[in-house]
Amino acid sequence: MKKLKLEQYEVERHSKWELIEVSSSSRTYGTPSNFKVSLPKRHVHVEAVKFAYASLPVLTSISSGSNTFTYIESDVLVTRTATIVPGTYNIQANPVSLLDALEIAISSVPHAHVYMIFYNPNTRRLTFSNVSSLDPFTLRFTEPLASTLGFLPNTDYTGVNITAPYPLNLDHNSSTLYLGIEEIGRDFGQSTRTNLNYTFAIPLKNLPTSYQKNLLFHDTELLKQYTTNVPDHFLWELTVKLMDQYGAVVDTNGLDWTFGLEVHTSHVDRTVKLE
Repeated sequence: MKKLKLEQYEVERHSKWELIEVSSSSRTYGTPSNFKVSLPKRHVHVEAVKFAYASLPVLTSISSGSNTFTYIESDVLVTRTATIVPGTYNIQANPVSLLDALEIAISSVPHAHVYMIFYNPNTRRLTFSNVSSLDPFTLRFTEPLASTLGFLPNTDYTGVNITAPYPLNLDHNSSTLYLGIEEIGRDFGQSTRTNLNYTFAIPLKNLPTSYQKNLLFHDTELLKQYTTNVPDHFLWELTVKLMDQYGAVVDTNGLDWTFGLEVHTSHVDRTVKLE
């Protein structure tokens, strides 16, 4: 009779979560809000990915219809309307800051004097200045631009140097941003807006009022629910899109940003033991 040889196996399962940071500045092509990036290493046997955090530039969107303000020069007594080019702005000049946009708006209409806008990072307030003479001028803003720039709406402010009574109020216009990653897919379980093809939602809620340059979202109980499966079980590059509540790509005004993902991998090692 022929004897059969039995093989015994030792099975060991390896499972871990690993944090990876993705920066739009490391992109291989694209823009800071719509790009492709290669990961530092190839992740295999991927079972799930969890959104960990995002550090985004503080931006404000100025749209057509709410992008004008008026000013009156005391020696001319003509009401002029300055129009800001619609777009997304940051206080930093990259490539066009909010200060640049305001100065361009004033200089694009006939004026007798030269005006500059200054920003105090300590008080976070804007100052409009007549830098060519001591003649006062008057500013008036309407909503929502007034609140964004730190002024009361429909109120006249007069002087050679006019400082906003309230801090600059740059903030995203929606309560949630959406992060689409093509290689991970859509998190159908959490997608409440059927018209958006997104992977993770980034809620912009309960934010501290003391931030200045970045909005930083850490992994909280609210964020931990945004976990999705990876169809092909490996990741080595990501195609990323940052979207607003309407599915449009968010213009970061050329500013780079970062986000973190927790990647869960699990695989089995099987070792043959000969008896």
